[in-house]
Amino acid sequence: MNLTSWEFQKSKIEIPTSLSERKSKIQNIVQEQKKKFSESTSKSRPKEDRLNPKDLLKKFKKLVKNPNHRGVQKEVNSIKKQWELLLKSSESLVRPFVDEFESLTEQFIENQSQFRKEKDWENWSNDRKRQEIFDDLKKTIDQGIIKSLGSKIKEYQKEWKGLKVKGDTELENNFLKLIDEAKSKCLEAKKSIYEKLKLILPELVPLTETFIKEKSEEVKSIQREFSIIGPLPKGIGEELTQDFQNTCQHFFDQRKELSNQKDEKRQENYRIKKEICEKAKALINSNENESIKKIIALQKKWKTIGPVPTDKKDKLWEDFQNACHEFFNNLDKEKAGNQEKKEALCQKMENIVSELNEDTHFKDVAQKVKKLQQEWKQIGPIPKTTDEILWKKFRGNCDIFFESRDKFLEKRKDQYAKNEVLKRALLNECDKIYQDNSW
Repeated sequence: MNLTSWEFQKSKIEIPTSLSERKSKIQNIVQEQKKKFSESTSKSRPKEDRLNPKDLLKKFKKLVKNPNHRGVQKEVNSIKKQWELLLKSSESLVRPFVDEFESLTEQFIENQSQFRKEKDWENWSNDRKRQEIFDDLKKTIDQGIIKSLGSKIKEYQKEWKGLKVKGDTELENNFLKLIDEAKSKCLEAKKSIYEKLKLILPELVPLTETFIKEKSEEVKSIQREFSIIGPLPKGIGEELTQDFQNTCQHFFDQRKELSNQKDEKRQENYRIKKEICEKAKALINSNENESIKKIIALQKKWKTIGPVPTDKKDKLWEDFQNACHEFFNNLDKEKAGNQEKKEALCQKMENIVSELNEDTHFKDVAQKVKKLQQEWKQIGPIPKTTDEILWKKFRGNCDIFFESRDKFLEKRKDQYAKNEVLKRALLNECDKIYQDNSW
């Protein structure tokens, strides 16, 4: 009711002196203004809305089909009033529809009755469920169960809100207090966990690789412990949560930075090992005596290089192994031929030694022996045990030759000295004969 639209002016009202007269006067004025307001709104309503029974029935049917929405009783009462107005103003027009209207009224009353029963049952059921939620939350708090309590608070609140109950404000208030208590316990538990984290990471400073390696699992465990409590309600412990996350993030940022540095080092190791592998491949068909030393040196160097990227290590290692295996397989094949060559050299030296005599031209033979020694050096490797046997034999014959040569040279040197003495004696005799005038 819009009281400001009333034709009411305080200055024109005569105010009685007694309190009872004032009250009566005011009540009369209010009733008069209500009547005028009702008449004005009745005149403003379209005629067909007030006097069309079919439209009223159609509207009533909709309300009967859906009697549970809010404000339905008020709408039905409005329809009844309009129906009564129609009966008074045009009974003949309304009479054919009276039975249908009364039937709809009975149906509506029946539906409303059923609806109220259902609401009463729902109210009773919701009240029990709320009590169960309250008891469950209280039990969790009393037992000191913190795990997932933050998530449970949210679930309990959502479930509680969905259970509409009339009255019982005491349980509502107790539940809100219990929720506050649960929030406090969650907050205290998270504060305690954060303090534990700060003992490990007291300051946001650069961390060593050893420290990160030692503390990673412990930090992860604290993270899980913090997270398992569940999220805190909005507006509670936000600064604490942010500080905890920042501290953890600093730790894992440092770990990631070290990991990136390792990745760079692995790439560098891969480059070096790739070069070693290529050098090994280049030696596969080499028949130089130094090749074995080179391949062994490459193998030793390989062991000193650190790890390479995981996705490349197997292929690189396989390539290097294959190159080494192929080199030594070729070497084994070559050793068979090398052994034959060294055995032939041993036989030649043995022949030279067996043919030594007084007429041997040691200078020429010495050149042949030196040549055989050079050939021996040029021959590739053979199995170590066999090589030692053949070398001993070859070297022994060489020693025999050079010892024989030395003895020959020493003997010849003595002979040269004796010959020199003899020749000098002859020269002296010749000088004497030359100086003697008696001949």
